[in-house]
Amino acid sequence: LVSDSAEWQLLERCGSQLAAVLRGAIDPVQLVFPEGDLTLATRLYQDSPAAQSFNSLVQKIVTFAAAKFPAHRGLRILEIGAGTGGTTSTLLPHLPAEQSRYCCTDIGALFTQKAHARFGEAYSFVTYQTLDIEQSPAEQGFEEQQQDIVIAANVLHATCDLAQTLTHVRQLLAPGGMLVLLEGTQRQC
Repeated sequence: LVSDSAEWQLLERCGSQLAAVLRGAIDPVQLVFPEGDLTLATRLYQDSPAAQSFNSLVQKIVTFAAAKFPAHRGLRILEIGAGTGGTTSTLLPHLPAEQSRYCCTDIGALFTQKAHARFGEAYSFVTYQTLDIEQSPAEQGFEEQQQDIVIAANVLHATCDLAQTLTHVRQLLAPGGMLVLLEGTQRQC
């Protein structure tokens, strides 16, 4: 790792405080997002070589799938846990604005507010809402079976009950809809 890379900087910041995190003296979220600053995490999830590669794959899959949906109905996409917007930023330029409805969600309002500030002017077809996928989407104001594509990039692994989480994802998907799931499955050395 290059010493100015986001990976290295986050490793140094978090690793140097590991003992304090384990003791409960420091909030680990504050280490990654100090005072709500998403800059370093955005670099990690958007600009790192691995993120660029994986986000490009997600973009190609979504673009291919989007071409298969009927143009007269439009395309309904919901992104779970959009976080810093790394995957979102790769997708939005490739979607037909006149045919797309994209809902950018995250568990925390900080992330949806930052996403709105970042993408709001350029992409009028995007809406922003909080969503805790561990809870019933219907109870959070999301209609069932309304999404053609649900995107979940590096987020579902963080839930406590994966089976329940996937049930909630299924509740969001329209008949014939698809889940685009990006998750690590092996240790990276």
